[in-house]
Amino acid sequence: MHRLRCGTHRILLAAGLVAGIPLPGFGQAPSEADKPLTITLSKRFEIGGERDKGVSLGIILPWMVAGTPQGKLLILDPDDRQVLVIDSTGNLIQRFGKGGGGPGEFLIPTSLSVSPDGHILVADAGKRAIVRFDSTGRVLTEERLNTRPIGIAEMATGFTVLVEGSSGLSIDRVSLGSGGRWKVLAETPPARPIAYRNCPVGVPGRPLFSHSIRWAASSSRLAFAPSIEYDVQVLDAATRSAPVHARRRIPPLTVTESEALASQEIAQGLMIRWGTEQCFVPRAELLRARGFARQRSPIVALALSPDGDLWVRRLHSAISPGSTDIFSSAGVYRGTIDSPDIPFPVTFMSPTRMVSISSDRSGLSLVTVYDIRFAP
Repeated sequence: MHRLRCGTHRILLAAGLVAGIPLPGFGQAPSEADKPLTITLSKRFEIGGERDKGVSLGIILPWMVAGTPQGKLLILDPDDRQVLVIDSTGNLIQRFGKGGGGPGEFLIPTSLSVSPDGHILVADAGKRAIVRFDSTGRVLTEERLNTRPIGIAEMATGFTVLVEGSSGLSIDRVSLGSGGRWKVLAETPPARPIAYRNCPVGVPGRPLFSHSIRWAASSSRLAFAPSIEYDVQVLDAATRSAPVHARRRIPPLTVTESEALASQEIAQGLMIRWGTEQCFVPRAELLRARGFARQRSPIVALALSPDGDLWVRRLHSAISPGSTDIFSSAGVYRGTIDSPDIPFPVTFMSPTRMVSISSDRSGLSLVTVYDIRFAP
């Protein structure tokens, strides 16, 4: 994502036709025309990065950031195993939690969210638990799970969203549950053991560009993209009605071998360590052993606004940034922010205030809060 350095940035979105995506044996497949939108972003404050002497953040994933009903920003720092509380002006006002296995402590914290009643939930893959705090950071309960959670969200209706994955951004299963009973909504094939020619120890993995379920949740709604098609399902837990489908006529993206080799996922190779031994697997061997999916979904991220809008980040090619599509709560396509350089929201603090994550030149995470305004 791109860091906006000016205080206010106005983006005029040009009309145009999305480039056709070639499908094997069919040449160019026509895509649906975009409707241009105009949006204004005003940066309020920024947390992290090498210039921030108060807060240094490592890798922050989208589900490690949340807003509170009081207008505060919460950031889960997985390295220090703490929750940071930021006020509405960008000042760090509190830290709570620490490493350990006791009450209110974290082993491998993976995500946080805020429940509709203001409780703060932290998913801990090490504890296999959801650790619940009140709005002041006082630990309340720990709910044990039979899995290692990657993401968590609680809805006003008492339903909880549980997200599981092999690691990092690879999401393998999304479930919805209540009272300890879970229903799987979307699932992908599990990782398989992979052997490398230059390393006696293999590790589980999946082919490059294998589908990873995209998801987002709000106080009453859950959005997820279960397949490589441009089809996002949105569930309303309050009405429990059939899901709304947000769709566009944009086909899956074809992946070439050169694009797979250029993937950031294998750009640095892989260091495997066991005991006192280690071996380095270069990217060419990673690609040979893992293989790659010949098609991938154009959808790479989802976000749900408090006013019901669905934001969808999509690619223009297998590895190139693309645009942001916006749908109404009824699944009606509203238009496209046709620029790969604008920030994409990981969460919203209000219908007119969003939070994004980017990285500075040193690789440290930046969490930025923007005011947003759409042109009439």
